[in-house]
Amino acid sequence: MNRRLARAVVDCLRFDSSAAPALDRIARFGERDWKTSYRWLDDSGLVLYFLHRLTELQAENVLPACVRDRFKDNLEKNRLRVAEMAKEFGALTGGFEEAGVQYVAEKGFTLVPEYCSDAGLRLQLDLDFLVSRATVEQAQAVIRSIGYFQAEASGPPDRPWEIGFRAGQLRRPTGNEDYYRPPDQRSVELHFDLWESDREGVEEGSPEEVFGRSVSRSWNGIPYRALGDEDALIQKALHTFKDIKGCWCRPSLFLEIASFLRNRSVDDTFWARFRDRVGDRAMLADSVNFTFSMALNLLGGTVPAGGWTNQPPNPALSLWVQRYGSDWALADYPGSKLPLLLYPQFIQSRSLCRKALTTKLFPRRSPGLLAFTETPQPWSLGAARRRRWGILVGRANYHGVELLRLCWHYPRWRRALSRSEGAEATA
Repeated sequence: MNRRLARAVVDCLRFDSSAAPALDRIARFGERDWKTSYRWLDDSGLVLYFLHRLTELQAENVLPACVRDRFKDNLEKNRLRVAEMAKEFGALTGGFEEAGVQYVAEKGFTLVPEYCSDAGLRLQLDLDFLVSRATVEQAQAVIRSIGYFQAEASGPPDRPWEIGFRAGQLRRPTGNEDYYRPPDQRSVELHFDLWESDREGVEEGSPEEVFGRSVSRSWNGIPYRALGDEDALIQKALHTFKDIKGCWCRPSLFLEIASFLRNRSVDDTFWARFRDRVGDRAMLADSVNFTFSMALNLLGGTVPAGGWTNQPPNPALSLWVQRYGSDWALADYPGSKLPLLLYPQFIQSRSLCRKALTTKLFPRRSPGLLAFTETPQPWSLGAARRRRWGILVGRANYHGVELLRLCWHYPRWRRALSRSEGAEATA
């Protein structure tokens, strides 16, 4: 991945400056630079947003012809993908209504238009719904009625956090998936809480309160129940925050948050309600302030007059955003482990923090590579074993390099943090 190219793409998408300087830089990159960056561009979720921005600026010619054609092909395929997913979204929401399921749609199509102006520009991989446990059987029956089967569940067997369903062609995942074409495998996830408070350490309200604040909306002629504006923004922030703690996050999530913040920048009534919703929950306020600061640092914008929360930004988190935020956000998948420097800020118990850091630094679980397969053939098993060993070697190299990187940055981070705390104490 060409890091200078990635930076120019993000700068072209910024909200607070002219795109002209970024376009001048983009025009200097050749075909080889773009091809070596395709994987990052796809993983980032920014390709179609970037193409749309160039179209708005009438500047598509800054791209080499083959790159421009590739991005336009991505857009055409993604629009077909979105159209197919929209049909299933309508079938599911209609089925839920008929069956009396208490639900709200999450993420995905519900982000249009405030987070994303056009669903065809967004990289969406599945459909997500929050459902009440009291009506989960009816919800499962609706999902199975349109061809899905239950594939997995996360959390305790007697009270899972979420249940995943799959449909379509069953095949082994590959390392070069085409994110944009209509999916062979379709996915639906049922969630039972807006956020897994016990697992993630960020307190949230009860599902009953969330359902009570839900609203009726319509997208593309499809009526559905959605989260209230404040709940939707909290969920978006926490979902992004979870990815940051996991050491990699799609930059497109920051773009979508920055877009919402820009759209609501002068809506004082909304921000008063939002601050009230966050309340005095310190960890939630830290998570929100940190995630929004990352979005503004990367893509520009302004903080509303009264702030995002009633709690001032955590100085350590603000320092991390200034020192590492932009470079970290542009990292190739599977990302950089620099967010581990912040774990002591989010995990108050030393023993739990040490356990979480050990798990992230020295993971024992290997990636699942053979999920959702048909009856394997002998030749395919051999290829799967070779691929498995290749991935394990690559992962070992990644964890080793990131451990060295963290060891290099840790003393520098501690010194910078001490200087910051000293300056704050004397101010």
